[in-house]
Amino acid sequence: MEAKAIAKGLRVSPIRARLVSDMIRGKSVQEALTILNNVNNKSARLTKKVLDFTCLEQNYLARFITGYG
Repeated sequence: MEAKAIAKGLRVSPIRARLVSDMIRGKSVQEALTILNNVNNKSARLTKKVLDFTCLEQNYLARFITGYG
């Protein structure tokens, strides 16, 4: 399943955020989390927060749609 998440108002330069997002684009969630845990900069921490929230939201929606929650 694909999901799209947008984080607005973050105080990080677009170039640095793009470098991190290019590293994880097209990867599975587990691979992306592993990469983000090993990268040591602010944009990686913020991207990891957005990815975690998106995963939680998708799990909630999947349970809501199937009726298991």
